[in-house]
Amino acid sequence: MFDRRHNINIVTSYAFGKKKGTELNIRWNLGSGLPFTPNAGFYQGETFQSGITTDYTTTNPSSVSNQLGDFNSQRLPYYHRLDITVKKQFVFKNKTVLESIFSVTNTYNRKNIFYVNRITSKIIYQFPILPSIGVSYKF
Repeated sequence: MFDRRHNINIVTSYAFGKKKGTELNIRWNLGSGLPFTPNAGFYQGETFQSGITTDYTTTNPSSVSNQLGDFNSQRLPYYHRLDITVKKQFVFKNKTVLESIFSVTNTYNRKNIFYVNRITSKIIYQFPILPSIGVSYKF
């Protein structure tokens, strides 16, 4: 039931420089919104601490519960992001290879919804623009 009906990836890669040692990779991803079950309403949960004699008209329950709507009847907004990676290889005389990598995920800092808190209605977004660096050594 957690389907993404539409998913499009556009990927390109370009090698350049002396001996094609530098590579630029670009990936753009578009996906339709994931399904979710909306809230239908809220109500105060009664614990009936005094059993059948509890006067529910004067008690003040401390907990609030939510009533769920139809299962997976709504969808989150569309999702999209752009990722860019640059790799540079250094090949040494003993045939070992050092590769440095710099990448930026979600390059244009799109606010893609991860989920919505059911109680507070606060929207939690996926990661913002996320740069990273890395180095690998092959011997």
